[in-house]
Amino acid sequence: MLTGAEWVFAYALQLSSTTLSQKIFWVQFEFIGVVLLPLIWFGYVLWYTGRDSWFTPRVFGPLGAFAVGFLLLLVTNESHHLVYQSFQLTMIDSLAIFDPTYGPAFWLYLVYADGLLLVTLGLLASTFVHTRGVFRWQISVLFIFALVPGIAGILYVTGNNPLPGLNIAALSNIVTAFAGGISLARFKWMDVTPVARDTAFDAMNEIVLVLDSDCRLVDMNASAGFLLGEPRKTVIGTPVTDHIPELESIVADLPAASARRELTISTDDGDSVFEVTVSPIEEVPGNDNGYTILLHDITARKRAEDRLRTQSTRLERLHSVAQELAAAHSTERVYELAVSGAIDVLDCDEVRISAVENEYFVPQASSGNTALEECGPMPVDAGYAGHSYSTGTILVVDDLTHIRGVSTDSSNQSQSPDFSPPAPSIPDERTQESEGTNSDGDEYRSLLSAPVGEYGVVQAFSVAPEAFDDRDQQIIDLLLSHVETALERVAVEDELRAERDRLDEFASVVSHDLRNPLNVADGRVRLAAEEQDGENEHLEAAIRALTKMTELIDDMLTLAREGRTIGETESVRLERLVTEAWDSVDTHDASLSVDDSLPTLEADRSRLRELFENLFRNAIEHGGRDVTVTVGALESGFYVADDGPGIPEDEWSTVFESGYSTAAGGTGFGLAIVERIADAHGWDVSIRESTSGGARFEFTDQETVYQHTPPDHPTEKR
Repeated sequence: MLTGAEWVFAYALQLSSTTLSQKIFWVQFEFIGVVLLPLIWFGYVLWYTGRDSWFTPRVFGPLGAFAVGFLLLLVTNESHHLVYQSFQLTMIDSLAIFDPTYGPAFWLYLVYADGLLLVTLGLLASTFVHTRGVFRWQISVLFIFALVPGIAGILYVTGNNPLPGLNIAALSNIVTAFAGGISLARFKWMDVTPVARDTAFDAMNEIVLVLDSDCRLVDMNASAGFLLGEPRKTVIGTPVTDHIPELESIVADLPAASARRELTISTDDGDSVFEVTVSPIEEVPGNDNGYTILLHDITARKRAEDRLRTQSTRLERLHSVAQELAAAHSTERVYELAVSGAIDVLDCDEVRISAVENEYFVPQASSGNTALEECGPMPVDAGYAGHSYSTGTILVVDDLTHIRGVSTDSSNQSQSPDFSPPAPSIPDERTQESEGTNSDGDEYRSLLSAPVGEYGVVQAFSVAPEAFDDRDQQIIDLLLSHVETALERVAVEDELRAERDRLDEFASVVSHDLRNPLNVADGRVRLAAEEQDGENEHLEAAIRALTKMTELIDDMLTLAREGRTIGETESVRLERLVTEAWDSVDTHDASLSVDDSLPTLEADRSRLRELFENLFRNAIEHGGRDVTVTVGALESGFYVADDGPGIPEDEWSTVFESGYSTAAGGTGFGLAIVERIADAHGWDVSIRESTSGGARFEFTDQETVYQHTPPDHPTEKR
């Protein structure tokens, strides 16, 4: 529009001039806009229709050269008369009109200008067909911009001017400017412009192939050119399978409707996975029908899915190994599981684990064929194992070949004054063999070395370089945390087992060395009492003392041998078990009340019965022969209460200690046994005052309580 305005402005000055020399000057000035307008219009239409590929020196170089050349001919017209052969002033009414006779250069320019006009009209028509809505209105306005000055110019130079003496081509720019001003607001010129089909087509990241009925390429976008590795002009018209052989299975059975599948295609960057969508199309030029093939690269997504699947599988394996580690009861078994578990969760060729013993790494297990004796002990400060153990961090070496070269060069240069010793993580002669090769003599390329707490170190090897990544470090860290926990648990179990063995030994001594002489003494005293017809009160006292000693020994043996352990558990109906325990105790005149909502427990039946027997004896010993004992249900357990004298509150914290008793004949071990049986089942036991003022023992937080069952008989009072 600016060039058009310049044309109109210069024409107005030329029209107002009265001398021929002035008119010639303004005509020359006027032609700056006249010559540039077709070229600028051509460039604008190219931009508007998205043909950016036309903006090249090859296209605009000759066009610009012609425009500049014509302007030079115009300025030098007096020497050659190629633009104007002659010119004169003609008076029409009161106006002096510039009246030229055109030369051959002018007619050549007219061909140039009208040729550009026709090309732009063709481009606009093509875009008009492929657009909708407001874009069609915009293109219609552009047609007016092009046609009005073009037709006016032809009428003017051919002598068919409807306004004699006036240059209607110049005046037409006023009309186009007015129309342009209206359309600028009406048709959103500043907001939207159409995107040409070719631009959109080539801008697609997806690969688009258009085939004819014979599966020959008839069109493709720029992304397809990158895949094929050849320019479009060399592949159009050739079978698509010549360039992408993997499409053979698809083109062999082209669908009648859109279909989608996955396909792996070999590229310069390796195998890529594509989601291929095949859609039939009609009226392919020169054919009855054809197909579009859209290839969407899903390689990254598939790799992510594979990584996620691999990680999920690793975690499943890790969970399985963790369960096995939790059930392991020896360090040997833990080491075996650590090695086999590492092989399961890492993509490697061999795994070894070494334990720290007397400042040396001593091999404990290996997944490969390498014998442990071949590895041999290694100082805890040596090699990669020493480095990862001392720093408590996981160490990864991507390529041991380079490190071996450094180590060899270092040994050869050991006498050089400029030699610097290798880094602590680089193995020396002591560790080169054990950390670098397998039993077959193959050299490992990658190494992962990880500490197992204070217990030792695990090392994974691979013959491939760069075999271990961050995910491997994370998964081995999780595995070794389970290994460390298992080793700690086994150490505690070994200590407890040793203590139990000592207690068993003590129990054996008590059972044999004390019980035998007590039995002899008890038998002799009873014989003596029979000879005295039971009238010797000293012998009766001795019999009672010996009986108490026997009970003490029995309780001590129970505490020593069984303690806080239980055997195999089963589902136990508490009502029935309480009755059985009551019947097995000398209850005298005491009575039992059983709640009708006692739960069913998962427990060691014999030890649970022993718990109730001790509670019942304790109630009778402290509450008297006529005490009433009640067994009832709690929200999360059960209780045993009596109506005896109770236990002072300041003694509640000591009643479960061995030896505690307020009864004259009590051993003081009964409640201690009760507390240990409850603890072995994972129950909490506490003391409260019963509603009748006696003692109440509550057993709560039993994880093994799983249901309340109705009684198979009504509440009993025994």
